[in-house]
Order: sequence, then structure tokens, then C-alpha cells
Amino acid sequence: MKTLGWGILGCGFIGKKQIKGIRESKTGKVVAIASRSKEKLKGYAKETLLDEKEIEMYDNYEDLINDSKVDVVYIPIPVTKKYEWIEKAAKAKKHVCFEKPMISAEEVKAIIELADKHQIHIMDNTMWVHHERTYEIQKKYLNEKMQAKESNDRIRRIHAEFNVALHFQGNPYDNIRYNPELEPMGSLGDLGWYTIRGILLGFNYELPEKVSAMTVKDKKTKAIIQVAATLLYADGRMGTMTANFNEFTCRMHLTMHSKNRIITIPDFVIPIHEDNTIYLEQEKHKKATYSVFDSNGNETIKELPPSDQTAALVDDFVKDAQSESNERHHWREETLKTMQVMDAIYASSEQDGKAVML
Repeated sequence: MKTLGWGILGCGFIGKKQIKGIRESKTGKVVAIASRSKEKLKGYAKETLLDEKEIEMYDNYEDLINDSKVDVVYIPIPVTKKYEWIEKAAKAKKHVCFEKPMISAEEVKAIIELADKHQIHIMDNTMWVHHERTYEIQKKYLNEKMQAKESNDRIRRIHAEFNVALHFQGNPYDNIRYNPELEPMGSLGDLGWYTIRGILLGFNYELPEKVSAMTVKDKKTKAIIQVAATLLYADGRMGTMTANFNEFTCRMHLTMHSKNRIITIPDFVIPIHEDNTIYLEQEKHKKATYSVFDSNGNETIKELPPSDQTAALVDDFVKDAQSESNERHHWREETLKTMQVMDAIYASSEQDGKAVML
């Protein structure tokens, strides 16, 4: 398989994880980074262990996109500015990996149309769905046979939560997540994306029939800082989620219930395995675990070896970018469905919790 060159737009924090994942992947290589500040570029390259002699460093995004060595453009810029650069990358025939969320499901549809028109591969940068642990759970417990309507193994209830102590990372008002002009969904877009994706994955990406949600907004900026939602499915199945910025610690919990067992992933977004370090500051990969509690009262702890889920995402992306099979399009369909549910949650919360049909 051909190694693809990656270009990184901006010098944001999340890009550091991406660069590290690309470096540890089997099929990716960072060939260029871009920022409007040359001084920031030099510091960023040093911090991320990039050799200035081996990469291009651009003081504008256009030159990176037009670099012939760049096969994939990674776009982690604010939500309201993202589509413009996805469109420019697509027109330059570059594959695109972008951070979540988008402004709306309609914008995701427009991105899919761009991908089809310019024959490029697109994928959102939801890392945990590429982890070996996630693939194992899908294969063992979410397969078609176990999720048949008559099966007692069918998942009937899911709860997902991703709550963080954002104030421990400095003044929240200096964080773009508290700026609705740049990140209009607040904690719903930043953290809720993962919890929605967890519920959808547990129900094999079936959309709910209706959604009801409530949010709490920051009094000063009106940014969403807390959200709780219920996703109602046919025949009584249900998903619930929370996504909050103002907890005292970080908690990333996903639980899936059937009549036969409860599957619990205690750190589903990023494996931390009983580490007290705030997950965003971690450098070392932790072993990943999940537990299965059966109807006889037996609990089994499953443990997987340490791995880099960002590197796994990069390798999945590169493989699919070079594939001609339409099977690779499941990633963009999952992006669209996640955004459709997010739109419904937002719409419900703006109507004081009134149910929104999908």
C-alpha cells in the first residue's frame, strides 16, 4: 500500500495528537504544516518533533493545499470556518480528514457531494471507532446475528457520557468552545459528538425515531456547557447521553444493555486505564479494557494491549482512500447520521425539550 503525505492546517492542540498518530501509523507521513504565523510554525514543529528539513512550512493554507506532495489535508479549524477549506482541498483533488462537528447535516451532505464530484475520500476524525477494542466489541456483540430482533443479545438500552472539567485547563472564556461564533454547538458539538456516535454504534447506526433534549448555556457567552438527551427507538429501545464542560473530573463512559449482558467501556473516547492524568495531556498509550456482566452475575474484564487509535484511524483512512470499493463510504454515512442526531438534539433543546422526529 502506498504511503500518503499529510498536510496539517493550523497549529492547534488536537493537531499534535494527529501528527503523533500519523508518525506511528504504517501508511502516513507528515509532509507539510501551515499557519499564518511563521513563529508559531517553528515552535509547533519543534514541539511535535517534526524536522524542518523534511517538511514544508507554509504561512498560508492555500500553498499547503496546492503542494503536490500533500495527498491528504487534515482540517482541525473552527466549525464555522471548516467548509471553506474542505471545499478548497476537494477542488485540489486532496483527500480530506476533518475534525467534528460540522455546522449541520446539510453541510455534511454538501461535503459528500464535493467528495463524489472530485473523487476524493473523506472521513471525520473520530478516533475511538478505529480502536481495536471497538472493532472487537462490534464483532463479538454487535454482529447481525446477535442484534436480530428476536435475540436476547440485542442491545436495548445505551447510556453514554463524556463530561470534563474544562476550567482545569485554564480560563474557559479563553477557549473557543465558549465562543458560539466559532463553535456554535458548545459541549454538544465537542463532547456530545462522541456520545451520540457511541449510541449509534451500539444500535448499528440505526437512527432513532425521535429525540428529546435539554441544555444549559453559559450566562455570559450563551455557549452550551451542559446537555442531556434521550434517543427513542422502535420497540422501546433507548439511548441516553450527557456532555458537560463543568464537571470536577473527566468521565468517558459507555454502557450497552441487552437481556443477557451489560457491556461497559469505562473510557471509550480515549483509553486511560486508571491514570490520574487529564486525558488530553497524556503521551503514553494505555492498555484498553472493557467489561461484560452477564445475566448469571458473572463479570469478565477484557483487556487489550496498548495501541494508538489515531494511528489506526490514519491507516484506515489511507487504506480506504486507495480503495475503489463503495464499502469505504460507511464512514461518511456515519458522520451524516451523527450530525443528523446532533441537529435534532439541538432543535429539541431550543424548544425546551420538545420531541423532534427524525
